[in-house]
Amino acid sequence: MNKNQLRYNSILGGTYSLFGKLQDTGNYYATISNIVDECLKYINSEEELLRILRSLSKSKKLTLSHDEHYMNELEELLQEINRNDLREYTPKVIEFRKGKYFSKLFKENIYFTEFQYHIFMLEIELTNRLNKGLFINAELKIALLPHCLRININECKAKVNQLDYKCIYCSEQCYINYISKFLRKMNITPYIWMNINLKKLIKSFKDEKKKAGILGMACIPEIGIPLNANRCARWMGDFYENSIDLEYLEKLILI
Repeated sequence: MNKNQLRYNSILGGTYSLFGKLQDTGNYYATISNIVDECLKYINSEEELLRILRSLSKSKKLTLSHDEHYMNELEELLQEINRNDLREYTPKVIEFRKGKYFSKLFKENIYFTEFQYHIFMLEIELTNRLNKGLFINAELKIALLPHCLRININECKAKVNQLDYKCIYCSEQCYINYISKFLRKMNITPYIWMNINLKKLIKSFKDEKKKAGILGMACIPEIGIPLNANRCARWMGDFYENSIDLEYLEKLILI
């Protein structure tokens, strides 16, 4: 099976969808890449821009600090982004923030503003750019795949192996089936993330002095390859089938 044979339908999440108004996510990735390039015209380095974005993502609105060396042009660009360029990818943020049901189920803060989503999107793109080379050159590479990528969670036959669950390729139509096979060809060990404690895993790599890389896939705002929409119980009260952009995955792990 190749990636073109997988079902790749437009989906809507609890707050965002990378499909926007189209039937594929290519336009989203082209848009977000162009915006980061535009931002870099006003900032000296990718590292400095990432520092700014991380600071902004903690705020519910645009609050650039003019006593530092931020430029007015960057602020104007970010305001324009928040008004227009990325709004089609966050169609249900306002509606979700008005709800009260989810706050009873989950303690973590998932009520981000639309502006925060847009900054997270830029932050993810920039973080992946900065870390691509480090990941490719790592001695040990693993990938943590969200279990919502399984085509049918109840029928999945994945088994625990070493760190966590591993796909045993029980369904040809499953995203995790294809992704796991592809990653193994690239010498990346895939796990379905169910039990791994990420902090302990990173500490173990440091203790063993291993040059390791971890590739994650998750909902925005978490860093990694973003799921095409947020469709798990945190956002929608139940789990719904999900997907990622396979072209973007290949772009991140191939030289």
